[in-house]
Amino acid sequence: MPPSKPHLLLGIDPGTTVGLAIYDTRTDELLVCTSGDFFRTHAVVKAQYPPHNVAAVIVEDARSLPLYARHRHASRAARDRVARNVGGVDKVTELVIQWLEDEGYLVTTEKPQRRKKWDAATLARLTGCTAPTNEHGRDAARLVVGRGPQIIHRLA
Repeated sequence: MPPSKPHLLLGIDPGTTVGLAIYDTRTDELLVCTSGDFFRTHAVVKAQYPPHNVAAVIVEDARSLPLYARHRHASRAARDRVARNVGGVDKVTELVIQWLEDEGYLVTTEKPQRRKKWDAATLARLTGCTAPTNEHGRDAARLVVGRGPQIIHRLA
């Protein structure tokens, strides 16, 4: 019997807190929706989801988007804080993509979605996932839920 093709999609929302979602394209099921720091996420992915089981990893990448720190009423300190935070997220995004590619994962990036973010009720309605989640995990889930064969075919 030939080995089965990889059928898991990983969604990663980089940042100070990294969102992680694991989606099974065969069963159309969200298996994991969680978040943690960069090192915890790396350890979980490496230990539990090796590249031969993963069809693709979709990483949210906001690096090409403009900075919105030029608010007329924002103080210089507030603008500086936004710039530092954005720079940190950009670096984490770069590191996440690098380690995934170094480990042998097929990686694709997507710009952040402009649609309304999912709250816990929306996630439960769309996926059946009722476990406690936060915004980071739900943002990662938005990258992969319902993205089965079409994205695997596009990336192949």
